[in-house]
Amino acid sequence: MTVSLDPIRDDLISWAESLWLEDIGALRNGDAPEPSLRSSLFMTYILYSIDAVDAISCDKARWISWIQGQQNREDGSFSFANEPDRRGIALWNAVRGLNVLGGQILGFPEYQRQAMTVDGLQRWFEEWKASGKSHHEVLSTVPTLVSHPDGNWVETFFAALAKQQHPERGTWPQKETNINRTFAYSLIHMGMGRIPPQAEKIVDAMLALQEENGFWSGGPNFSTMNAVYLLSRLPKDISQAYLFWPT
Repeated sequence: MTVSLDPIRDDLISWAESLWLEDIGALRNGDAPEPSLRSSLFMTYILYSIDAVDAISCDKARWISWIQGQQNREDGSFSFANEPDRRGIALWNAVRGLNVLGGQILGFPEYQRQAMTVDGLQRWFEEWKASGKSHHEVLSTVPTLVSHPDGNWVETFFAALAKQQHPERGTWPQKETNINRTFAYSLIHMGMGRIPPQAEKIVDAMLALQEENGFWSGGPNFSTMNAVYLLSRLPKDISQAYLFWPT
């Protein structure tokens, strides 16, 4: 039996268009009347994932301009409303969203300037660990990771991730397994053409964490989505790597 997903795609496009604020050039969140940076950014990835960026009837030039205007002119950061401590994931999503729409941020995030050297990056990770902030803050450095000219900086970044990995389960962090952090860090490796360390153990851990109802962490949520992605992607990447393993 073949099931067409086109109606779902059409519904998502219509939903996105219903959130568009024509007089502002941004999207609102649900029934809220004001524009939302979170909605304006996350919707770009939803549309990208269903190949519908060009199908939505919104002015992309104004959309890009509005997002760019949300960057802090003093330190180059982005932040979601009422969430000043989550500027890491806000920056990451701003870069991603603008790339999807065909734009880019207007200036370098100056608050990250001191982390652009190897020593500075090591200090950045030490301060991040001491702060107790989530892995979302680490995501703010990914745009730099993909374009940094110093190979030593890149290797220092991946070494810092490896230090956080559980030595036996292969998951992140070292103590209690966080599926979403394991997904994020694995995705960073895969996005850079690498296989995360102990990839086979990550697959085993995801299988072991599946609950009797078929979901992860209780139900259809981010953990379930991320675990399924790892199980669908990592085994293929591992098998492909073994094809080129020296004998």
